[in-house]
Amino acid sequence: MKLVTEKDLRREIEGKDEVRSYVLPPGTLITPAARTYLADRKVHLVEPGRDKPRRGEKREHETHLNGSTIVPKTDPRIAFRGRLDSLQAQIILAQAQLVQLGRRQLVEDLEEMLGLVRRILRSEVLALPLEPFSLMGMSAEEIREASHHPEKGTGVSHFMPEHGMGIEMALLNGLRVEVRETELAACRAFCRDENGDCCCTREDLVRAINRLSSAAYLMMCRLKSGRFYQGR
Repeated sequence: MKLVTEKDLRREIEGKDEVRSYVLPPGTLITPAARTYLADRKVHLVEPGRDKPRRGEKREHETHLNGSTIVPKTDPRIAFRGRLDSLQAQIILAQAQLVQLGRRQLVEDLEEMLGLVRRILRSEVLALPLEPFSLMGMSAEEIREASHHPEKGTGVSHFMPEHGMGIEMALLNGLRVEVRETELAACRAFCRDENGDCCCTREDLVRAINRLSSAAYLMMCRLKSGRFYQGR
């Protein structure tokens, strides 16, 4: 039978504000030291089969961080998941508009981005490492290099978008900004400043979101070049 120790609890909830309860996973036991740790932090221990959650234990402004930890909905990780949800919605909205404009290749490239966003969300919720990925036929590092030097692959130098470039460019630029906001949310959730040094617990996710931003910008450069996304 699995045992929950004080070390396990510290790893799971250390640094989290306003954690009000901890649900002991079914089929597990908890050590006395772990019980004391929760009691000292005034975290209510819920033991399925022995201790039923009090009525209203999870209040309206709270939610499950995972199967056993309840946190406020303002918790940085919950906020990050919300940004991922918003990003998915914006990608789908852009795809729907681009379908009407006949930009099928743009829609397909955005479908790859959407798939990566969903993989990032799954990786975060399940606490799994993010597996290597590719976008538009390029690896993560190739995307980074191509976005830093777009003139090499697209013939387009760095530029600032304008309204005269059309609705397609405006949609892609909006997605680029949305990705940037998501990246900031990831940094708030997983990166902390410890003694002047930045410590990031999910660098794989932050890196992947940064590459999403690079991919969005590269798509903008490809669109501007007029050679990659033909037809209406």
